Amino acid sequence: MSAHERAVDEHADAVAAATGSIDVSFDVVPRGDVQGIPLVEMTTADLTRAIVNGVTSNFITARAAARQMIRQGSGVILALDSGSAKGTTPMMGSTSAADAAIDSLVCGLATELGPHGVRVLGIWAGGIPETLTSERIAAVNASMQLDEAGLRAVIGGLDQMRILPRSPRLAEIADTAAFLASDRAYPITGSFINATAMSL
Repeated sequence: MSAHERAVDEHADAVAAATGSIDVSFDVVPRGDVQGIPLVEMTTADLTRAIVNGVTSNFITARAAARQMIRQGSGVILALDSGSAKGTTPMMGSTSAADAAIDSLVCGLATELGPHGVRVLGIWAGGIPETLTSERIAAVNASMQLDEAGLRAVIGGLDQMRILPRSPRLAEIADTAAFLASDRAYPITGSFINATAMSL
């Protein structure tokens, strides 16, 4: 077991000991995605980095939480990705493959943990305006070095891709996560909620 895995397990144990339970686990981490390069021109490392980082982080976090949740007979494990594995947007690079892997992990965990009263599900949310900066866009697509006007154009372009008149806001994604983690969403497990305002 790596030091990272041990640290996550120890943290979960400490939280459960201090509070009596772990009710919700929500894993959101940078994965090192690369976009804007045709798949046939990507390096193997650029493709696999987001997959390995995303699945590893979600797995380690979910496993630590699930062990506590199985004991208590309840809990919700949430994941987040862009839903690009279901869409047809070109040039998504490693993001689509990483999203597909996390989607599959969620379904597998839900099937195994459901009999213990633990729900596992996720949210598809991509291109949330408040989370986009020129630096973050350049981190996934080095060819996009944007000034303020360029950033506004990208956000405007995302708005145009939506079925609804505008892109979802961060607070709306948070509200969706809070609902999914609540008892009101009890029947929902083993799937992702599409909060992209796009048809996926």
